Amino acid sequence: MATEIITRLVDDLDGRKAERTVEFSLDGHSYAIDLSKRNITALQKTLQPYVDAARPRTITSATRRTRRSATSNGSRKAGPDVATVRAWAREHGYAISNRGRLSAEVMAAYEAAN
Repeated sequence: MATEIITRLVDDLDGRKAERTVEFSLDGHSYAIDLSKRNITALQKTLQPYVDAARPRTITSATRRTRRSATSNGSRKAGPDVATVRAWAREHGYAISNRGRLSAEVMAAYEAAN
């Protein structure tokens, strides 16, 4: 038996078909968002004046290690597996999307039940 897995990107802003995942950073935080051609163009047009005025910055492996070690000190509590929470929420009547952040309500209900 053969298995075919199809990955379909959906625009995180408007729910239409996404062209690709766009990655960017701001204030030391990295982000990724799936966007359609139209929204990629809008993002690029909005950011272009800032990109034109900015200085290029090279992130070295030493910088990555420093940032990683600064945030990986174990002080954060590891949360439950998102797929497990989604499955639990669907079984208990919550309307859950396949992507995105889970609501505080769903997380609180899951934690209270488990």
